[in-house]
Formats: sequence, structure tokens, C-alpha cells
Amino acid sequence: MAYLELKKIGYQLHQDPQAISEEYNKRFNSIGTIKTNLFPSFMNRDDPSSKQYELFVVPLPEIYISTERITNNSKLIQKIADDLPHLAGMQFFYDTLSKEIISTNEIEGVRSTRKELEKAINAVEKKNTKNVRLASTVKMYMATFEDRNIQIKNLADIRLIYDKLLNNEIKPDDMPDGLYFRKDSVKIVNASGQAIHYPPVGEEQINNRLEQWVSFINNKQIPFLVKALTAHFFFENTHPFYDGNGRTGRYILSTYLSRKLDKFTGMSFSQIVNAQKSKYYEAFKITGDNSNYGEATFFVLTILQLIEDSQHTIIESLNNKQEKLARANKAISALYKHDTVENFVLSLLSQVALFSDDTETNVKDMDIIAIAKKNNLFNTNAIKKAFIELTEKKYLIQTSSKPLKHHISPAILDD
Repeated sequence: MAYLELKKIGYQLHQDPQAISEEYNKRFNSIGTIKTNLFPSFMNRDDPSSKQYELFVVPLPEIYISTERITNNSKLIQKIADDLPHLAGMQFFYDTLSKEIISTNEIEGVRSTRKELEKAINAVEKKNTKNVRLASTVKMYMATFEDRNIQIKNLADIRLIYDKLLNNEIKPDDMPDGLYFRKDSVKIVNASGQAIHYPPVGEEQINNRLEQWVSFINNKQIPFLVKALTAHFFFENTHPFYDGNGRTGRYILSTYLSRKLDKFTGMSFSQIVNAQKSKYYEAFKITGDNSNYGEATFFVLTILQLIEDSQHTIIESLNNKQEKLARANKAISALYKHDTVENFVLSLLSQVALFSDDTETNVKDMDIIAIAKKNNLFNTNAIKKAFIELTEKKYLIQTSSKPLKHHISPAILDD
């Protein structure tokens, strides 16, 4: 028998209050049910509801099976990533990072481009981020990649994340006007202007809710994925800021997944949400409907499926790129012996081309020279000479003169 939402059970029971209450109590008080001590805002059709229910998750077998699959997928992703050549791994990371930030912005209707992300990444690496758009966002995500994990122990930590993540990205009029959060009321509307959610009003209510949220996310007795996803729902439901709630909430979830699973799974969350927005928002709608009595089971199941979908995409992409790289290396070795400078240059640029979807890569000729120097392989003159000869033979294509950049010829990659 299918496990249904309490709202649908209500239809089957002809809206019999006693029968619906019995089914709710059976679920809420079942052995193993995860109770959160979190009380979100609910909707009654198009109007805010005054009812209060504690958010809870029923430990269905599907949740634990999905969690096991996600954990196993994560181990596989990490193994594939660990086996990548260094430059290929870095290119794949930067590619994933750029797509994630573009996606989390796009979900909120904020436009950002690959060129802006490239500029921001370069600025962060050079530690010269003043007046560079998205540099603060890039810096926060890159900290996760470098295992500088965020800690949330109090309300001030939430505000600090918000300020660092969205520095110069929020209009002055939309900045929080309370000590940490917004003072005034807001409502969430859909594309047609219809109100779909009314978050709590005033900073005192927000503080009370998020103090419980902080306590919940630091509770080590709750399965980590159930905790993370339920907490994500509650944070977005509370909507503590005038603007930037979605980006902040997804960043917090992304960094948590990066720490508990792997960085590529964590940094692909917004991409899959952006690709399947209707599923994501429908999960919020179901859980925020007062007729479902605060049950977050279906929210957890939906987001688990989104994470699995994202992981399958990552694994498929990595495997495909690895196969292409093996073929490229074979083609390069047929042209130049393994220990030659030409083989070195072509091999590195094949990694750049295959592990990034960005056609205007930020890898410059001087970066290739730096790698050679760092590994005591070839001197600067040898690398420069190789670039000239490989370009003359049409194995490389010059794409920029200031700074000098070359791409590997597609003919070698498609060999």
C-alpha cells in the first residue's frame, strides 16, 4: 500500500476529523519517528494558517535505502575524483563551482555569467577582490573545497554567513534592518503574483525559530541527511531576510553535504534544483500545507531523489571525461613520446579542455610554465618553444595574446 500524504488520506477518509487525527497520531507517535521541535508556518489553501504542528519525519525504508545509495555514490565520486590528474580535478572543480553559483543565482532570478565567475575566481586566487562582483560568494564556496567548514552555533553565525556570502549582492533597501534579521513582514509570491507563503513577522519570532533551528542542526542523534534536509525546509520557511534567503539556505546545505558526503555532490545541489525547480517547490508546498500536519517525510524523500539524480549526472560526466582523456593521451603519445615537452603541454591542455565546459578557459600559458617549474620538468624556454611549434603544426590554437592562452586542437581530442 502506498504511503500517502495526510491531506490525501483525508480525502480517502471523507474528511472525518477523528479518523484523520488517528492517522496523524499514529505517524507522529510511531517508534522511530524523528521529531524536530521546529514549528514552521503553514498555509491553508491561499491563506496563512494559525495552526501549529511540530515538523516530523517518519523513518520509511525508502529514506534509509536512498541515504545508503547516496553514500555509496559519494564514495564512488570521491574515488573517481582522487584518480584524476591534478589539473583535470581542478578544472572539474572550477567548472562545478561556476555552474553552482550561476544556478543558485538563477533560481532567484539573479543573472550571472561564466565570464563574471572566471573574473571572481581569479580575484579570489590573487587575493584582490575589491569591487569584483561575486568574489565574496566564490570565496565562501572555495573555503568549503579547502575544508574550511562553517560552524553555526548561534544567530550571529547565520548573519555572518549571510554577510560574507552576499557581500555587495543585496540592494541597500533589502538589507536586514534588525540586529541579525528582518524586522518587518514579507510574503512569498509565485510567478503570477499569488501569495504562497507567509513567513513569521518580526525579528523576535525569527530569533525564537532560528534558535531552535541552531539547536536542531547541532543534534548529533538525528540521521545526517534527514537532519540537513528538514533543516533546509525550516530555514527557507522562516525566511529571515528580505532578500537572499534561498542563496543562503542552499549554501548552508551545500557546504554540509560537501563535508558529510563529497564536495562535488555538495556543490551540485543548486544545479539539480535549477533543473527540477517544479519538484523542489512542490515539496515545499506539500510540507507547508496545514492539511499535512507538519509531516516533512515527503520533503526529505523528494530532495534525496534530487541529490541522487545529481550524483548520477556527476558520475556519468566524470566517467565520460575520463574515457575521452584516455583516448586523447593515446593520440598524444602517438605524436610525441611520454617524456617530451610537447607531450607534457598537450597532455595538460587536454585535461583543461575535457574537464571544463567553459570554452574560454582561465588557464594561461604561464600556468603551464608554472606547473613545469614546480615539478622540475622543463624550463621556460622549452615550454615557450613547444607552444610555438605545436601551434605551427595546428595541434594548438592561440586564443589570446594578452595574456597568452592556447587551446588544444579538437582534432586531437576527437581522434
